[in-house]
Amino acid sequence: MESFDGYLRIAPEVFMRITPTRRASEKHYRRLEEVAPKTGIVRVLRITEKQYVLKLNEENVNVLIPTDREELEYLAEKAALFQTIYVDEVPAGFIIALREGLEDYDFKSYRWFKERYSKFLYIDRVVVEKQYWKKGLGRKLYHYAFDYAKENDIDIVGAAITTVPYNKESLAFHAKMGFTEVGEQLIRGGTVKISQQVLLLQYQVGQT
Repeated sequence: MESFDGYLRIAPEVFMRITPTRRASEKHYRRLEEVAPKTGIVRVLRITEKQYVLKLNEENVNVLIPTDREELEYLAEKAALFQTIYVDEVPAGFIIALREGLEDYDFKSYRWFKERYSKFLYIDRVVVEKQYWKKGLGRKLYHYAFDYAKENDIDIVGAAITTVPYNKESLAFHAKMGFTEVGEQLIRGGTVKISQQVLLLQYQVGQT
């Protein structure tokens, strides 16, 4: 994958900026102050972008976790990855990913992984604006998470996909990415069913 000046070209008009969170590597930290290309970037969530994340989350709440401003502040503090992706300087989506060890995060799906795996990266949610679907943004956000996991010696990446209501697009996407189901759960008082899935990164060596 082509890179320059701390950025990865992920499509002809889209670039991914390698940026830090509290748990990211020092290598990422040194790139934080670089000037971004004007075509598009992935960067750590800005304070002014929190309302955008809440809005996009609410628009997709039928297949996502409901989130208010208080929980968003918690996630911004605790997440291993909390980035927005931009196309032509317009926000196009975001990713939130969590490490193991969060004792005060009460989402049932995350607890399920915490009870079974000692070290993992949990994709709490990835959302891409519908107008940017089928352009590779979601896939590249996931590969960004995979790169983070590999840099931190994490072999297991977990995700939860809604099956009731049936999320056909997300299930197909995760299957193409190499995720497999390892369990199921009912949430929201039994009204929503989710598929607990994992990707074992040791089997992804040499893949892009």
